[in-house]
Amino acid sequence: GDPARLRQLVMILVDNAIRHSPTDGRVGVEVRADAGGASLIVEDEGPGIRPEDLPHLFERFYRAHSAPRGGTGLGLAIAAWIVDRHGGRIEVANRVEGGARFVVHLPAS
Repeated sequence: GDPARLRQLVMILVDNAIRHSPTDGRVGVEVRADAGGASLIVEDEGPGIRPEDLPHLFERFYRAHSAPRGGTGLGLAIAAWIVDRHGGRIEVANRVEGGARFVVHLPAS
């Protein structure tokens, strides 16, 4: 893969998790090998994502109503583009414990 773009992908997801977590919250980052490739998992302890926002998170310029100030709505769209260009997929869901979980699956080749 493209090291610069993959680094950008990680930074987008981690920065997003930090911005959505409370001051004393934790952000989890995990990378693991899986069948045919690798997975990147980024979790936060923020408020989670409203169900009506989930289908739109990866659209360019989309900003959820409760999004922190200062963003442009491009970060997650760029992340999805990077994943797509590497032949992978990105998923997002709310955690049962609260917060959000982004999972990126990338093929080995």
